[in-house]
Amino acid sequence: MRSLHVAALLAAVSGRAIADEGARKLVVAVDETVELEVGYAIGFVCDDTTIVRGEMKSRSSTQNVFVATGLKTGTTQCRIGTDPNRPSTLYQVIVTPPRRR
Repeated sequence: MRSLHVAALLAAVSGRAIADEGARKLVVAVDETVELEVGYAIGFVCDDTTIVRGEMKSRSSTQNVFVATGLKTGTTQCRIGTDPNRPSTLYQVIVTPPRRR
């Protein structure tokens, strides 16, 4: 986690967002849910849990899924994979307005 804080400080000083450093994008609408296969990744942490609700599910012994539900329009970052001995990926989660039905 310390390296993430250092990266945030360096990004702020240089005027670049952390998302510019290779974060993948995940788009979900308000009141909708998307599932993202994340392999062996375990755990997650999101910067703003008022924008997106996340949870991890296990589909099998080798396949985990990150489930994201849009709560309100906005953008946040989620690190999928918090175990230092397993894969980890940074996502820019973009929550769009609800779709018209």
